[in-house]
Amino acid sequence: SSGLCYSKAVGCYSKAVGCYSKAVGCYSKAVGCYSKTVGCYSKAVGCYSKAVWCYSKAVRCYSKAVRCYSKAVGCYSKAVGCYSKAVGCYSKAVGCYSKAVGCYSKTVGCYSKAAGCYCKAVGCYSKAVRCYSKAVGCYSKAVGCYSKAVRCYSKAVGCYSKAVRCYSKAVGCYSKAVGCYSKAVGCYSKAVGCYSKAVGCYSKAVGCYSKAVGCYSKAVGCYSKAVGCYSKAVGCYSKAVGCYSKAVRCYSKAVRCYSKAVRCYSKAVGCYNKAVGCYSKAV
Repeated sequence: SSGLCYSKAVGCYSKAVGCYSKAVGCYSKAVGCYSKTVGCYSKAVGCYSKAVWCYSKAVRCYSKAVRCYSKAVGCYSKAVGCYSKAVGCYSKAVGCYSKAVGCYSKTVGCYSKAAGCYCKAVGCYSKAVRCYSKAVGCYSKAVGCYSKAVRCYSKAVGCYSKAVRCYSKAVGCYSKAVGCYSKAVGCYSKAVGCYSKAVGCYSKAVGCYSKAVGCYSKAVGCYSKAVGCYSKAVGCYSKAVGCYSKAVRCYSKAVRCYSKAVRCYSKAVGCYNKAVGCYSKAV
């Protein structure tokens, strides 16, 4: 998550420190070897100034990552709380549905008794009719109980959509962090699990109440929202990759600066050897 972003910032800082230490070592060798090479000194100073600039850039990048991570943690904790409420509401809906199923099973038994009563005697037809009317009343109660369960579940889905909106704000706040992609993937897996429950619940509704075609359309809309959330996560990841490529370019510049300093050092050594040879001839 943001730990990955932090580790990259630390890696960038360690590379800058390594580049600085190499430049200082190169400078000390040049001064000890040939104290009059003012040009070599100016190049070493330029290399040092570049290292300082690279370090300040890494510090700014780290401070932004820390601020962005604190906001993302707060937003994620709110989303988790909202999701837990939605799960509680879903469990209530499941309990209500189980009661409706029990009520419906009683209705089936009442139907069978009415049929048996009618088969025994034609003269008992009026009693069979009364028994059947009671069964119909019992069935209407079961339908009403099931409709309440559907309303309760629709509220739970609305609560989850708020959590999705909260997450989208967090993504907008944390567009430059690679850790945001891992969180988005985790959130997407939770969303897929939650929507799979919704699809299972709606499939039961379709099996129990064949006229609930609108229930299936809601499940399709819910899935399309999840796909939109995933596309946002992909865009966030592409931005993070662009940020990382900039850091790689900064490191390659530092390597080129070091190679120039090494060439400068080799020239100074050659100059020193010539001076020694000249001195020996003079002696």
